[in-house]
Amino acid sequence: MNNIDKLIDTLRYRNIFAEYYQSGGSPAEIKNRIVDTLRPFFTNHDSLEKHAIDFLVPDYVNFNHIQAKYPGIERDIRLVLDTYAAALLKDRETLYDAIKQLIPDIIESGNRFWTFLNLEKDKALLELHEFAKESFDNLDDVIEGLMRSALIENVIVNRIMRKKNFNIQILKSQKLGILVDELIAHSPYAHLFSTQPEGLKLSEWRNIAAHQSYKIIGGTIVCQCGSPKSPKLLSLTRAELYDRVLQIVRTLEVLNLSHKFFGFDNSANLTLESHEHENDSPGRDEIWLLFFVTGLNSLGFDVVQLQFKEHGEALLVVRDLTEADPKRRGIHSSQFIYPIWLFTNSTRITVEYRLKNDDPYIRSSSTSDICQSICNGHHDIEYLAEKVEFQVIGESQQIVPPDRR
Repeated sequence: MNNIDKLIDTLRYRNIFAEYYQSGGSPAEIKNRIVDTLRPFFTNHDSLEKHAIDFLVPDYVNFNHIQAKYPGIERDIRLVLDTYAAALLKDRETLYDAIKQLIPDIIESGNRFWTFLNLEKDKALLELHEFAKESFDNLDDVIEGLMRSALIENVIVNRIMRKKNFNIQILKSQKLGILVDELIAHSPYAHLFSTQPEGLKLSEWRNIAAHQSYKIIGGTIVCQCGSPKSPKLLSLTRAELYDRVLQIVRTLEVLNLSHKFFGFDNSANLTLESHEHENDSPGRDEIWLLFFVTGLNSLGFDVVQLQFKEHGEALLVVRDLTEADPKRRGIHSSQFIYPIWLFTNSTRITVEYRLKNDDPYIRSSSTSDICQSICNGHHDIEYLAEKVEFQVIGESQQIVPPDRR
């Protein structure tokens, strides 16, 4: 993973929790804020409490972002989730099984998302011709590359609700237009699958993008859509084309968050066996880093740096965002050693804890042998606390955790 520094810088810039802690927030209050915000989208509140910090922080951050960007989007997320709930009442086992079968496709969509994001250009700096090409490339990536598995899942959800049969493999081979047409005809949220005010379907936008059936005439982008025998022309300004891109990205956000909220709400029934999909493509490293960094942010830690080499050394540097007791917070930061080892497979892992003013304060270190022993089930996680080495930076004095005294 060569872009780790870039991603950490981006996540630091977007750390919404820094402002909460600057105004005196605590980790407990932050968790309550996450739970309260996401509660309307969950029926299993125990599951929400359980996953709030470990898994739902990125979705909470994203939800805050898109709620500000797309006012009223929460109503559409709720509408989609209501349809999931209706399908669950009709045939829960079929729904659970279908979603589990689609998980490899959903993970692969997530992998593509990071590819597209890493290659994204700032459209504001582009001339009109380049802007149009970049916009249509984005539409092709979003609709075909990222949204297809979500469309299939929603076709399944709506078919279960209507007691209609389906074959997942056949649905995977269906043309995009057939999937979109079915959702427009039968889902309670047909408006998500076409842009306004022209009512152009997502599949038609994808066709324009894939076939590059547009021209730049003067300062206008003229798109050819519809049947080749009776084509229609749609003329858009630069701002109007960008608006259509945002409308389609908004639909992706609705489907994506609905899938995630339903998944975590029903996580006990969607857990895969260890052998299921074991040969499928794993999620990219960026996905783990997103969960890890935002999780630490929610606990009041700013991730300054993460460096590692497989079978080498790993170093995590965190800065405290709180005014809490630095010794206890420094000891708390040692808990990050184990997840870093799981991700990096490094032989020695060190966490450097810094004060709010960025002064280094405590280092905690451990080795792969100790982490491997925990991973193998020979010891529980408390074994790490017993074996971790603490040192005040710049001094030889060791810090002894309270439970060792």
